[in-house]
Amino acid sequence: MSNLPPIPAPPTSLAEASTSLQALWDYMQPAFDHIFRSPTSDPAKVPPIDAAYYIWVSTALYNYRTSPRRPASLNENARMRMPGSDVYERVDAYLASIAQELMSGAPQDAHALIPYLLSTYTRFTTSAAVLHRMLNYINSHFVTPELNRGHGWLGRHEIPDQNPKKPRRGGNWREGVKARFAELRAAELKKWGWEEGDPADVLAEAQTCAEAASGLDRVVPLASLARRRFRTEVLEPLLKVPGAGAGMEQSGNGRLDNAVAELLDLTTTQSLGERAQLAQIMARMLRMCGMQPDHPLRRRLDSDGYTGMSPKRYPTVSC
Repeated sequence: MSNLPPIPAPPTSLAEASTSLQALWDYMQPAFDHIFRSPTSDPAKVPPIDAAYYIWVSTALYNYRTSPRRPASLNENARMRMPGSDVYERVDAYLASIAQELMSGAPQDAHALIPYLLSTYTRFTTSAAVLHRMLNYINSHFVTPELNRGHGWLGRHEIPDQNPKKPRRGGNWREGVKARFAELRAAELKKWGWEEGDPADVLAEAQTCAEAASGLDRVVPLASLARRRFRTEVLEPLLKVPGAGAGMEQSGNGRLDNAVAELLDLTTTQSLGERAQLAQIMARMLRMCGMQPDHPLRRRLDSDGYTGMSPKRYPTVSC
């Protein structure tokens, strides 16, 4: 665990921090850098932040969002005109930069790669969970409204129109759309391990996986935003075959494929129990970051019994 003292709030006043996006970011970034970059001996424990700083970030966000703003440009798309969108985009870029730093530090040695990945992933997602809570105002006042508008991991525009020539109005049409959306959502969540009747935590985990698997244009909660960036900036580059350009037929394996193959190799000196533990955690990381179930690496781990699924715990019923 880190022995660093809690980072205090910057001397900037809340009024100054709310004058512009850059001023707000300058106020918040020291906290983000502290939780993501400060050294710690336990990747599951992030360096602490002073409680007042934690609270004042929420206040600064509220002041910034509710203060008078310049009128939106006609050239801006609808999402960028939504209050909070600029902060969300800035957070996404920040998470991408942190993930790229982790990628640049990944060891070339296959034996060392998986322990490095699991450790950095734990630190990254633990830090992201703190950021998610700290910026809950953005989740509540930008992310949730965008999800309600159909801009989340599964948009209503993805529903196949069964009667394209039929007028799109009336209660029956709306009910039909809702029913098809529910069917499509259930089918997608089943890909990530959810089945009807499962406990709420299984549903929540499957949705987190689906959010992390979504495209970069989709709005997702900040914790899922971090996992998505870990996938796009760390896992996918490590799966890319060296020297293979866009559109080229790939031959050979990427660095992560080779590391997993070595991990599963029964001839290695690593104990069976240690290998099994690393493989299961690895499978879970891939799943939680939105790596598709039919990806060759996930299929390889799954065929060896490493699904990355949490044990399903059903509530007990007393008779």
